[in-house]
Amino acid sequence: MAKLAVSASFLYDKKYDQEIPTNYVASLSLETDEKGEAHFKFPQPPPTHFSAQVRLDESRWHCRCVILASTADLVREGIGGPLAKQDERYKAAPGEILVIARPFSFFERLFYPIMKE
Repeated sequence: MAKLAVSASFLYDKKYDQEIPTNYVASLSLETDEKGEAHFKFPQPPPTHFSAQVRLDESRWHCRCVILASTADLVREGIGGPLAKQDERYKAAPGEILVIARPFSFFERLFYPIMKE
């Protein structure tokens, strides 16, 4: 989906990271392009962990759109969000974070105001 807000945070920690850059941007605010993609680069040296989030209207979409993961896992095999892991048709490529959102059904939209309470 185009024009969705995406954020990425680089989580440096002295416990896990041997070297922490002195001058880096700790978090990025991005927007998906017309293909539904947002691209970012890690600071050097990269942190051991990072987080990424896609913001969607929770009253209309099923999406666990927050990822907390290892940078090594991302580079080696890619990261799939919870809905992507449930469906064999979708597989993240190395270096890719794949977040899948499924729209609510008619009945889920109808009963959402009751269910959220």
